[in-house]
Amino acid sequence: MLFSELVPVKVEGMVRTLGCPNCSCDSTYDIDAPVTNERVDQCNELIALIASCGRKFFCDKETGYISTLELAKNGRVLFVDYYTRRRVDTHSHAWSGFTSGGTLRNLVTDMRDYIKSGKQIPSYFIGLNRQDGTNIWGYPEDEIQALRLQAAKLPMFISEVVA
Repeated sequence: MLFSELVPVKVEGMVRTLGCPNCSCDSTYDIDAPVTNERVDQCNELIALIASCGRKFFCDKETGYISTLELAKNGRVLFVDYYTRRRVDTHSHAWSGFTSGGTLRNLVTDMRDYIKSGKQIPSYFIGLNRQDGTNIWGYPEDEIQALRLQAAKLPMFISEVVA
């Protein structure tokens, strides 16, 4: 759930600082607003690019809600899932609440490393090619090429020639 989605909730005569806007459940707690920086913004731009074309990964097709990455004040990188809208700690082993597949999880892990250390991502990681010439994401060839060209403009990518 995004920080902006939390609302003040009154529970049994007491005012709980922030709570779930849907059910006011007791499982919510105060969440600091995320820290923003240039690398987080670049990764969120990549997520928005991926969500805008092809199979629209990282996007809820009914609501148009797009996943984001956040940097917590303690330095942990959190992924806000488009479907569950839960914050997923990308540093933990179990990614409870992450609803995309393994190749997208690997991409999010690479984005986390870029945010934390500046380690650039090889540009061919966008929709890896299979041996038969198709891409692993199942995007049409023209759309995956357009996505790769747009993504390559982001400073988070390095161009590597694959032999």
